[in-house]
Amino acid sequence: MDWTNFARELFTVFCFVSFLLFAWVAYSKRSKQRYNEVANMIIDDDDTPKEDPAQQTGNGAR
Repeated sequence: MDWTNFARELFTVFCFVSFLLFAWVAYSKRSKQRYNEVANMIIDDDDTPKEDPAQQTGNGAR
């Protein structure tokens, strides 16, 4: 076994462990509340446009 293959194996193990760590953090119970808040922000947002009396016209044309 030469050093190049050892470095490749070590890098593969590092990437796999990093993936497991990221998945564990993403699916932990502590993150669930934050993800639920972000998921509901679009539903809770009041997206009605603000009406500016200076831009109103009678027939909708400008």
